[in-house]
Amino acid sequence: SSNPNRDPRPDPKPHHNCHFFCRYLWGLPVLIKDTQAVAGVTFTAGSAIFKDRVPEVSDPVVVQIEAQGGIVCGKTNVPEFAAGSQCFNELYPTTVSPYDIRTTAGGSSGGAASALSSRQVWLASGSDLGGSLRTPAAFCGCVGFRPTPGRIPKSGPAKSETESESEVGNRSPFYGLHSTDGPMARSVTDLGLFMDTLCSRAAALQPTEYMNNDELSDGG
Repeated sequence: SSNPNRDPRPDPKPHHNCHFFCRYLWGLPVLIKDTQAVAGVTFTAGSAIFKDRVPEVSDPVVVQIEAQGGIVCGKTNVPEFAAGSQCFNELYPTTVSPYDIRTTAGGSSGGAASALSSRQVWLASGSDLGGSLRTPAAFCGCVGFRPTPGRIPKSGPAKSETESESEVGNRSPFYGLHSTDGPMARSVTDLGLFMDTLCSRAAALQPTEYMNNDELSDGG
C-alpha cells in the first residue's frame, strides 16, 4: 500500500543512474516546426516543392530534444518557407487561433503556438527572424522569445555547387545567423526548461531543480 505521508516529488539527491533517468524532457511529447528536419519524417517547409522530401539526418535542435528524453510526436504548420506572419500554404489547412478560429495564429511559428494553446503538447520548437516566435505566442496566448543568434545549435548554411571553399570561408560572420531556432511553451517555467534543453546546459542545472518546485507548471 502507498504511504500517505510520502512526498510525491522526486528525491532531490542524485542517484547513480540519474544521468540516464533525470533528463530534462524525459517522456514529454514535443512538436517540431516544419522548418526543422526530423530524420525519416516528411520535411516540407510549407512548400509543395518539398512535399515528398524526407531527410536522413535530424536538425541539431531535434537531436538536443531527443538526447534529453523528449519524444518528437509531430511537425507543426508554417507559411511557405516560413516567409510570413500568418500560417497557410498549399499543402495543409490554414492554422488558426484556438481562441477564435476566424483569426490567424500568426507566423511563422503559428502551428506551434496554436498546438500549445489548444493543449496538444507542453512544448514546441520554433524559429525567429523578425517575430516568428514572438508574434504567434502573443496571438495565441502562450510564451515564446527570440534567443541570441548562436545560443542554440543549428545547422550551418549549406555550401552551394558554385561556391568555392575560399568563398565559403569569406562569408560574413553573420551569414546564416539572423534567423535563430528557439522554444515555445505555455508558461515561463516550461519555456526556461525547454531553453536549457536546447542549449544543453546539463552541467549547469539539474532537472530536479525544476522538478522540486512547489508549484509545478501545468501549462496554464
